[in-house]
Amino acid sequence: MRPFQYSILILLSTQIIALADDTSSYVVLENLIDSLEFDKAEDLIKKMDSGDEKFIYLSGKLNFYLGRYREAYNEFSKLSSQDYVAKCAINSHELTKNYISSESEHFKILYPSGRDEVFIDYLLEGLEEGFKRFKHIFGFVFKDKIRIEILRSQKELSDLTTLPVEAIEKTNTIAVTKFNKIMMLSPETQLEGYDYVNTAIHELIHFFISTVTSERTPVWIHESLARYFDHYREDKHPGLRPDTLALLKYRQKNRTLVKFEQIHPSMALLPTQEDTEIAFAEVFLVSEFLIKREGIQFVKKLMDMLKRDMEVDEIFRRFGFSNFSGFENEFFKYLEKRIEKAGTVEHLFYERVQKKGKKSEYLGDVGAMKYVKIGDLLFLEKLYNAAFVEYDKASKYGTLNPHIENRKAFTLLQIGRASDASSILEQIVDLYPDYLTTFINLARAYISQKDYSKALSALDRAVRINPFDKEIYLMYIKIFSEQGNQFELDKMKKKLNILK
Repeated sequence: MRPFQYSILILLSTQIIALADDTSSYVVLENLIDSLEFDKAEDLIKKMDSGDEKFIYLSGKLNFYLGRYREAYNEFSKLSSQDYVAKCAINSHELTKNYISSESEHFKILYPSGRDEVFIDYLLEGLEEGFKRFKHIFGFVFKDKIRIEILRSQKELSDLTTLPVEAIEKTNTIAVTKFNKIMMLSPETQLEGYDYVNTAIHELIHFFISTVTSERTPVWIHESLARYFDHYREDKHPGLRPDTLALLKYRQKNRTLVKFEQIHPSMALLPTQEDTEIAFAEVFLVSEFLIKREGIQFVKKLMDMLKRDMEVDEIFRRFGFSNFSGFENEFFKYLEKRIEKAGTVEHLFYERVQKKGKKSEYLGDVGAMKYVKIGDLLFLEKLYNAAFVEYDKASKYGTLNPHIENRKAFTLLQIGRASDASSILEQIVDLYPDYLTTFINLARAYISQKDYSKALSALDRAVRINPFDKEIYLMYIKIFSEQGNQFELDKMKKKLNILK
């Protein structure tokens, strides 16, 4: 009996060790997937031989992160219960299984319909430019094409990210980087579109940071770098809009700034759209502050320290601060000085709303609005000179307001003063780079002056905000017809035909 009992003990011990090894391997595998270290994860899973639910789950999760949705769907469907990852994977498969695919050197875009085709080439072009501009700054090493998925509603964005629809609507979240991919709403979901190229680059920076640091970066640092580097022009340092600076000054004065820890786990979960704007402004200034102090090379140093999972206090000591609290104290002194000369404004904000909502626009001071209303009445009566006088009075209140400046410029266009109209608008192009109407009116003004080169530049900016505006393509067609550029003419006619 003893040899038999001894054999049983050996067998049980072996099974316990094997069970422990499997459990340990599962923990390692999940950590590798969560850290986006997929080569190591794939090597490990090939060595594992198991058919239990945990193995099936992790195999499905790896396939999901690698964009193999059908395989992930098949595996997650076998499970007796499904967590948020499994649900997002199943939703991703169901939503994108009939999507159209378009690829460039470093990107693969999946989009739902032929109608979205009108902006995919602009998006790929912008992403490739951003990739080349920023990959070295962040130390990103390219392995596989980065996936971008275009979604048709905030509900779809919620289904693919686990963010509550209410939070997405409240903060008007339009893009998320998660699960080793970028998800963006179509510009058509917004009343006036949105700067989808800059938004894509913003998310690309998130993708770089996540990959380079193996997902070891605090959310506020993520947002700080993404917000700073998502600017449109390579030859110009990024800045903050005058109305944002004014709002920041107001919130700082009233001690209602957003704390860094409030940003975790997502900007989309902040209480209001204004809180989101303030948080983005604050973290933008963090990067501005550190770049002025340390130079652009601070980014790669920071990425390396985060990759090594260094404590935040130690990271900021390496940058010359006593600790994180010391950094915060110096930063908020910088912020206070930075906004010192910002204008003051009453009720100026820019609210971007869904199509089901009312028209979005910049709203100005109470004093300015009374002149705007008078100007609007005069404009409707075609008393353009008188309307311009009222709009000009309004523009002298508070912060320079693109809503009012465009009214002035459009009024001048009605009386043939295209040169004066373009002069007004040129002053706000870089201050409010995402305001569609500016670029539409600039294109009109330049076409009137037959300055087609500048008109095309304005249209190129407009189409990267709202590619579904038919007037943009009609102006392109007018210019290319005048120039006899048949290739571009045919391309724009095709885009216009898609939108019919």
